[in-house]
Amino acid sequence: MNWTVIATYAKGVWAAVGPLVGVLVGAYIANRNQRKEWVADNKKQEYRELVSILTRALNSVMLESAVLVAHSPEEQREFERIGNEVLITIRDRLFIEDVVTKLRVYERWRQALADFRGVRQRQVLIDKVEEIKSDLRKAAATLFS
Repeated sequence: MNWTVIATYAKGVWAAVGPLVGVLVGAYIANRNQRKEWVADNKKQEYRELVSILTRALNSVMLESAVLVAHSPEEQREFERIGNEVLITIRDRLFIEDVVTKLRVYERWRQALADFRGVRQRQVLIDKVEEIKSDLRKAAATLFS
């Protein structure tokens, strides 16, 4: 067995196969990192949507509960639509479902509304919704650390 011939042959094969292996390994690493970024972007978007709808729903409840203010049928439908939208948004999270469940966002939102309707003090609802939003922001911040 001539080791010089084998070494020359191996160098030739590696010269052809080596770059291909490098490209495949690089593509795998890039794909994996790209997927991680994609998931993080989707989580960020879901957090943003959830915080936004909670803010809009809080505003809607405040407008709806204004004392001595009559609301048109269109306004009443809009209040109901936003109320439904917040519940749907809480329930349809795909990428942050585990966090939403752990933070009990749905239950806390419903309880905040019930507590508000019981005492009719706006600050009660504002404080509870801001607490939910703060918890969501803290959870979202972990995406960047």
